[in-house]
Amino acid sequence: MPDQSPVLGLPYILPAQAQKHVTHNMAIQQLDTLVQLSVASASVSAPPSSPATGDRYIVATGATLDWLGQEYSIATWQGSGWEFTPPQAGWQAHVLDQNANIVFDGSIWGGETLDLQNLEGIGVNTTSDTTNKLAIAADATLLSHDGGGHQLKINKAASSDTASLLFQDNWSGRAEMGVAGDNDFRVKVSADGSSWQEALNIDKATGAVRFLETTGLAAPNLIRNPAFYAAQRGTGPFTSSGYTLDGFEISAGTTTPSITRETSDPASAEAAQNEYFLRYDNTGQATTYQAIKIRVNDLTQLSGTDLVLSFEARCDTAQTLPRVYYYQEFGSSGSPHAYAEFQRSIPIGTTWSSISTTANIASLSGQTLGAGHHLLIYISLSVGAPGLSGIFDIRRLKLERGTVSTPFLPSDPARDLAQSRYYFQRWHNSQNINDLAHQMRVMPSSSGAGPYDYSAEL
Repeated sequence: MPDQSPVLGLPYILPAQAQKHVTHNMAIQQLDTLVQLSVASASVSAPPSSPATGDRYIVATGATLDWLGQEYSIATWQGSGWEFTPPQAGWQAHVLDQNANIVFDGSIWGGETLDLQNLEGIGVNTTSDTTNKLAIAADATLLSHDGGGHQLKINKAASSDTASLLFQDNWSGRAEMGVAGDNDFRVKVSADGSSWQEALNIDKATGAVRFLETTGLAAPNLIRNPAFYAAQRGTGPFTSSGYTLDGFEISAGTTTPSITRETSDPASAEAAQNEYFLRYDNTGQATTYQAIKIRVNDLTQLSGTDLVLSFEARCDTAQTLPRVYYYQEFGSSGSPHAYAEFQRSIPIGTTWSSISTTANIASLSGQTLGAGHHLLIYISLSVGAPGLSGIFDIRRLKLERGTVSTPFLPSDPARDLAQSRYYFQRWHNSQNINDLAHQMRVMPSSSGAGPYDYSAEL
């Protein structure tokens, strides 16, 4: 039978041994040293001057005095001297002055290595669960660089899945950004966590940015003079077909309506300067083929494009606007014009209401473009039968690319006037045509002493 145990080296009491208590006490003393092992320090190489009985240390390298030659051993003060226990690989000790656990690997003591791979969950100051495998409750979470840059990566398994950042209020979603359901980048918001409004969309293929249901961002308006600031022919009344306010043409059919620019009352106006609306009054004389026409130049920029037309309208009595449609006018010597609709039968109430309607502009493939080609939008008050009658008011017109309208923002009156003079400018018969302040899109011609016809825009 061996004299000591194979693991801790504790002495056995042998048969017929004298003074068995000595052997037994030695084993108890070794157990007292090694069980629940904690040491005062593992970085001291010389014994302390006044140790207490039972004090334990792991002897550091460069040992001196009574610890000479005992590096890495466990030194225990037994009241009258130091007892040394050589460690075995795998022994662990808690170091009090470091508040850390260390492990002996067979050669040296080192920090305890934890296996943090494939954990079921981690909770920092809170509890993780089966969905939120990593849960942190704190005032902030820091993710920093390791000498260079830093990326936060959110990966999804398939295009139809979601990879996003979700911002919550009391565990209910309020804002989200990322790729959800496809790979377009989206930003959306919610007031209740269930109904969501998409504010921004970035196309994955082209990088094109669309602002959708936002209230602070607006896409460019393709309509000239959309707030009716420019009125070079005057503010009305206009009573026959032709151009009225700059950029707007009237088809009056056989009627003589009163077309005027009116000023919005302060309660309904949003701009600091006066806000205007166009009034079409055909009270008592409704007939067929009346419309407000809006010209948008250059078909090449609108080929195959989704457009959304929005405006606000009201009537003196609730009625139905028969139709909004467009013609692709291919210009002089171009293809015959092409017709398509935005929408039919649009209800108009007695208070200002917002209208939004969309259309896809046909491709120009196979068409011949001539001089002066343009898109002509009709807001039709009547078509093949008498339609809307009485007073019709319209304001805040906007035409933009996309399928969802963005907010109308009033433009600058001076810019609208300057842009309108690119198409039309009045002059007196005492002036020479070369004295015009702005070069027009087509050089006007005139003869005689006037008065001149102001009905056309060039």
